[in-house]
Amino acid sequence: NILLAHAGRGGGRGVREAAAEIARTAARSWLAPLLDTACDRLAFVLANLFDLANEQNRDQNSDSYGKINGDMDGYVGFHAALRHSYNRFIKGLAKQCKQLVR
Repeated sequence: NILLAHAGRGGGRGVREAAAEIARTAARSWLAPLLDTACDRLAFVLANLFDLANEQNRDQNSDSYGKINGDMDGYVGFHAALRHSYNRFIKGLAKQCKQLVR
């Protein structure tokens, strides 16, 4: 802040650049943990969407269980592969998010 105030009063270009770099470094050190936490929480929410959607589908179709859910029960392997693929996608997304905010 002192360097930024000095740079604003007519300090040289080098002083302004140094002040800006110090401000960026300070902002990164303060914001990085918050942004990492935000990325982790977003990944947690997105990872749980698969289970929520699956549960919602079961609840909506519970009255016609034999027609719709009975057919889906035979695809346990497909659901497991889909869940695994989705979770890998979310982990990759969280990793990219963290790299982007750094």
